[in-house]
Order: sequence, then structure tokens, then C-alpha cells
Amino acid sequence: TFAQDNFIYISYSTGAVQAQGSATVGWRYSRFKLDPTTKMIDTLSEKVLIFVPAGTSARWHTGGAMQFDGFGNLYITTADNEAEALGPGNTADLRGGTMRIHPDTTDPRGYTIPAGNFGEYWAAEFTKQNRTALAAKYRDTTKVKAQIYIKGSRNPYGMSVDKNRLGWVAWSECGPDAQRQEEYNISNHPGFGGWPFFSGTATRQTAKHGSYDEANDVTTAGWAAFNPTTNVSTALANNLAGLPGVDSLPPMLPPIMQEANGCAQGGAIIRYDGRINNPGMMPPHLDNTVIYGNFTQNTFGAAKFDTTTGVAVGTTAAVFTMTKTGRPTLNNPVDIQQGPDGALYVTDWGGGCCSGSPGNTNSGIVRVTYTGTCQDPGLYPGVTTAVSKAIRGDVNWLRVGGTSFSVLSNGLHEVQIMDAQGRMIQSINGKGWKDYSMPSSLNSNSVYFLQVKTEQGTAVRGFVAP
Repeated sequence: TFAQDNFIYISYSTGAVQAQGSATVGWRYSRFKLDPTTKMIDTLSEKVLIFVPAGTSARWHTGGAMQFDGFGNLYITTADNEAEALGPGNTADLRGGTMRIHPDTTDPRGYTIPAGNFGEYWAAEFTKQNRTALAAKYRDTTKVKAQIYIKGSRNPYGMSVDKNRLGWVAWSECGPDAQRQEEYNISNHPGFGGWPFFSGTATRQTAKHGSYDEANDVTTAGWAAFNPTTNVSTALANNLAGLPGVDSLPPMLPPIMQEANGCAQGGAIIRYDGRINNPGMMPPHLDNTVIYGNFTQNTFGAAKFDTTTGVAVGTTAAVFTMTKTGRPTLNNPVDIQQGPDGALYVTDWGGGCCSGSPGNTNSGIVRVTYTGTCQDPGLYPGVTTAVSKAIRGDVNWLRVGGTSFSVLSNGLHEVQIMDAQGRMIQSINGKGWKDYSMPSSLNSNSVYFLQVKTEQGTAVRGFVAP
């Protein structure tokens, strides 16, 4: 709504520099008014939406990514602030996860709570399992903060949401130095990421991390009792005595990919919209793909995901490296997002790392455009734009895999398979729910379009032949 209200949303630390958070020391998530003429922020217009008590003195891991979805909801990542049982493992604390709120100027708080957040979602799930006592705890907002959407994160520095699908969020997790796993995650519902009990898919944290110094948190001596071997990813428990939150936690969300070294960044969800007339936009075969980066490895990768389950389809693959022929040279990605023009935007830290590179002169924001042969067929001279215009949004009656596709619609349907320039390769007429194999004549690693017309409408998807 920025075009109408000129509101901007900012996260920052406030208060004295001290190790422990307090009522005045921590993280603020605020709304400000921007003057459209002077392009200056009116600091007196600040509306503090959420305040999270957090340490600010050498207490790393702040998170702080913020993004709106297409439904007016604001997602905000928070890191563990070097707390463990009392941070990401504590449902009564906002550190170590992702919040979801709905900014609303008519509400005294400045926002409302969207339906289906962490507590409400898991109360419903536990009710289905006849675990009514546990469900009651998850409905209690003194035990489960209402703003929580994702919990159990270490340092979700990069995050992206699917603006067209409610509740879809992708984020990266910077892993610990010991027992390290870098995580790349995506989920279409509230969940628990596993930290501080596990990193990656199944790397158990067998000891307290030495620099973590949250007051009254689990101790080095008490770690074995806090995270015993009976604590498994499908049945997690926070065993800290006197825990303010709920001790029984949801099953762990597995990442779609993990790496043993580096520094995970990004998580841009790529969506292809054929209504955008931009040759440099991300190509149609990257629709429903997460683009991630590695800060220390200076590389990017892509993971295709199932639009129903969120599970990665096939194996992840590198799509490009940070090396480029022009200037400036890219160095270390810290954020990756798809812009409204369909291109990719990368925030580049530049040389060095962290506090060791003050005065960095080669940081910036870089626009990455696509120059390959799989451009929108509507951009080819003499080729109709009808195909490209249909590649947008989502339908629940078409599923596309690597070697097959399914039409999940009653009535008649027409299937057309085309090459990247919109030229017909095969046409199929069918009726009712059908599973089809891709033609064996398709060239491996080449890009094609699948157009399906049903009584419910028309859908077009790009895919790469195996």
C-alpha cells in the first residue's frame, strides 16, 4: 500500500548496549511515514508495532528480514540472539523464527493477527490427533505468542514470501560453527525449524554453544538432559525447567537443502508472470523455484519445489556464480529477491566479512537479468503473446513433473506442448482426470511450454525436458 499511504517498515535495535534484553533494550519493528516530496522519513511518525527484548552487546544473530505477501500480511524474521531454550525453543518468546502480522491503522496495536498462525494452526493439528490438553496450551497466547508463524530458527537472515500463495515462505539458516549445517527452507504452513535441537535435516546438537550467554538459559552441564537422544525430530521437547512456553513442540520442518559449510543466504521464490513485458525477467522454467546464495562460497543455486507440498522436486542445481564480466564484481550475497519487473535483485556485501570490513567501498544492489534463449515466447517477433500471458497465477487442476503431468479436472481438456518459441510439438485431446507422459521426442535439457485448456480455464507452464 506504499503508493497510497507512503508507509515504510523498519527493524532496528534500540536501548543501551548490554548483554541481556529488557523492557527498553531490544529490537523494534516500526512503521514510519515517508514524505513523497522530500523523500525523507518523518521520525516523529513512528508507530512501534512490535518490541522484542533482546541483548545488544556482542549478541549476534538478529535476523530482521521483512516482506509483504500479496494479501497484506507482513513477515518478519527474528534470530536466536544467542539464546537457546529461552529463544528459538521457547514458544513464549519471539526470538528465533518468523512473525506474521497484518498491518492495520484502525487497530490500536497497528496490526491484527492473521488466521492460521503457529499457535492456532498447531492447536487444530493436535486436536485432530486427540491431544486436547496440548491443543489447549497452543491456543493460550501467554504460552504461544500470537505473532509467531515459524519457530525454531537460528539466524534466518534471508527470507522471501510467495506473493500469490497465502502462507508460503522461504528462508535460509546460517548454521553453527560446530556440527554445522547450512539450511535452505520452504514451508506452506506454520512449523518448527528444529533449532536449537538440530541443524540441517538430522544433525543433533550434542553440546551447548560456548558463546551463548542468555541469562537463566540451559547450561553446559545441563545440555544432555535438555536435548537427550530421546529427543527426535518427530517428537521434540524443550526440557528446560520453568519454561514459559509449551514444552512439547511440533515435528521438525526438514530443509529442502543443506550444506556443510558456507553461510546460507536468500530464498527468493521465483514466479513467472507472462503479463510482464521484460526480456530480462527470470525465464518461465524457473517458475516455482527457490533461488538461494552462499555468502562465503559466492555461488547461487536453485531448487524446484512442489507447489502442493513444498517438497523439493529432483535435485538442486547451481544456476550461476557470482563471477561476471562487467563491473562491479559481485562478492558476497546477503539478500536475494525477485523484483516487480521479474528480474532478480541481489544485495551484495562486497569484500571482507562482518565487522572486519568497515568502510567497504564495493557493496551495493545488483540487478541480475536473464539473457538465455528461453525467453517469453511473446517477446519473439511474430509470435503471439497469448501463450505468455497465460503463464501466471496458480491452478489446482494441473500438476507438472519432470517426465509426466496430470490434468485434475472433469470434462473435456486440450493439451498442447510447444517449444520455447511457441511452435506446436504435440496436441492431445482428453476427458476427465488423466496422467500423461512427456513426449519421448523432447530434447534433453531443452525448455518447453505445456498449455492445458479445461472448462475451468487455461494454464501454461514452462518446464525443462529431462
